[in-house]
Amino acid sequence: MRVTRGMMRRRLVMLLMALFAAILALVGRLFFVQVLQSGWLSGLAKSSWDRTVPLA
Repeated sequence: MRVTRGMMRRRLVMLLMALFAAILALVGRLFFVQVLQSGWLSGLAKSSWDRTVPLA
């Protein structure tokens, strides 16, 4: 099978669309963690560092 210019262009477009979709998924996940889960994650971080130590 011979590879034509149109086939190469289609492959390049498909590759760029896949790359764009991957970047979009990464940005979506970052938004979810940084914005939507920020309160829950900061609460987990605070609870892992704070503790009550009884004084004798």
